[in-house]
Order: sequence, then structure tokens, then C-alpha cells
Amino acid sequence: MDWQSVVQNLVTSGLLISAVAFVAKSAISQWMARNIEGFKAALIAENTRSVEELRSKLQMEAQRQQIMFGSLHARRAEVIAELYEKLNALDRAVQVVLTQQWFRGIREETDRLLPPGPSRIRPGYEELGPSEQKGVDDLRRLVSDFYQFYGGLRIYFTPEACDLLDRFGTLSSFLASSYDSIALKDREGKLYVNPKVKEVWDGAVSTIPQLKILLEKEFRNLLGVMPTPQ
Repeated sequence: MDWQSVVQNLVTSGLLISAVAFVAKSAISQWMARNIEGFKAALIAENTRSVEELRSKLQMEAQRQQIMFGSLHARRAEVIAELYEKLNALDRAVQVVLTQQWFRGIREETDRLLPPGPSRIRPGYEELGPSEQKGVDDLRRLVSDFYQFYGGLRIYFTPEACDLLDRFGTLSSFLASSYDSIALKDREGKLYVNPKVKEVWDGAVSTIPQLKILLEKEFRNLLGVMPTPQ
């Protein structure tokens, strides 16, 4: 056997195989490189398209939310404006009733200075005068109007604002319903009712102005009206 020829053939075959392997490896590497670059380009393009689509959807949603909340805020502003008018009307009616009660107290003090007599009539002690009755009736009507308007629109207000509005309406209603109990006295100048009613009356009188101040602050916050910096 010619070992030299065998070795030479093996060397030649090995070189040929190595060359073929190298060429194949190079071709595969180039093919993979081209495909990887193409895949990267396709991935970048897809990501860019997805990002643009997402940005477009977010912009559309932001515009929709802006329109929706803008309309809601505009409606809330209308509701607050109308409710505040009713609140002011109710507050004025409360002040009228309080003024009437104050004048009644002056008349009572003046009457006590008159000399006693069996036939002397003590006007305003046993019944309400026409102006007093009108003031009380107006207050009751405005309380009812306030609740009818506000009751169906509570959703526009915060729980804190609703609590203040409920308290304002309740105390105003109490003043209207208990006015005759506070005003009417017996011939000795004593109230017909339990003194506790007068305590609650006095508490309502002092609380209502505070509630109105707090409500005005709540309304400004809801409307986004900021106080002027000092």
C-alpha cells in the first residue's frame, strides 16, 4: 500500500472539507446577518407603528376626557350658580325671620313697661302678626324649593359640601317650624315650649352664618377659583 498517496489524499480531502465548511459557514453567517438585520428593521418598524398607534389612541382618549370633563365642569358651574342663588334667598329669608323675632323681643320689653291692667291687650304675645306669618311662610317655601332643587343634584358635590348643604337646610327648616314656639309666650312672658327648644334655636342662629362661609369655600374649590395671594 502506498501510504504516501493515502496521506496525501486524506490531507487533500481534509483541506477540501475544511474549505467547503468554511464557505458554508461564511454563507450561513452572511445569510443570518442579512436576516437578522431584516428582522431588526421589521421589529423597529413594528414597534414604531405600535408606538404611533398607542400615542394616537392616547391623544384621542385625552381629547375625549377633556371634552367630557369640560362639559361636566360647565354643568357643575351652572348648578352651583343656581344653587347659590337659592342659598342666598334662603339666607335672606332666615334673616327676615330673625329680625322679626328681634323686634318681637323689643315689643315685649316695651309692653312690660306699661302699667298692668285687666283689660290691657298684649299684642303679639298670643299670635303671630301678618308680617311675621308671611316671613315664616316664605322661609318654609324657600326651604322646600331648596331641597327640591338640590336633592336631585347631589352627585355634582363632594360629600363635605353635601353635609354642609344638608345642615344648612335642616337648620333653616327648624327656624321656620319652631318660630311660633319661640315667639309666642304666656301672659307672664314665659315660653310655651321646653327651654331646650330655645337652646337649639339659638344654636341654629349662630351656626347658619358659619355654614354659609364654609359652603362658599367649597363652591370656590369645586369651581377651581383660587384665592388671591396675600
